[in-house]
Amino acid sequence: MLGKLALFAGKRLVHKTVAKETQNRGHDLKLGFALFRDKRVPVSSKLVAIALGIAGIVALDVLEIPAEALVALALPIIGIPLDIAVGGIENVVGPFLLSAFALTFVAPKEIVDQVRRERIGGEGLIIDVPQENVAPRRGAFVS
Repeated sequence: MLGKLALFAGKRLVHKTVAKETQNRGHDLKLGFALFRDKRVPVSSKLVAIALGIAGIVALDVLEIPAEALVALALPIIGIPLDIAVGGIENVVGPFLLSAFALTFVAPKEIVDQVRRERIGGEGLIIDVPQENVAPRRGAFVS
C-alpha cells in the first residue's frame, strides 16, 4: 500500500513539475542562447532581440548616471575606476543577456516551442504516464 502511494505521489510530482516547466514561457536564458544558435530562427528576430538588448542597456546606463556621479564624487580614488570597470562589464555582457531573454519573446512561437521540446527531450508537451495497477479512488466514476 505504501509503495502504491509513493508511486502515485511520484507520478503526480513529475506531472506537476513538467507541466510547470513547460508552461513557464520566456524566463529561460539558456533557451534564448539556444535560439541564437538555431538556424530555424529568422535573422530578423535575432537582430530585433539584439537591438532590444542594446536599447535596454542604454536605458539602464542613462538611469544610472546620477548614482554613478555620486559614487565617483564621494570616492574619487576608488569610485572612478570601479565605475569604469562595472560599466564596462555591464556594457559588454548586458546586451547579450537581455538579447537572449528578449529572443524567447521575439522569435516565432512555433520555433520556440519546438526548440524547448527538443531541449527537454520529449516529443510533445503532454506526458502520459500509464496508470497500471492503480486502484480507482473511492467513489470515482469508472467506465
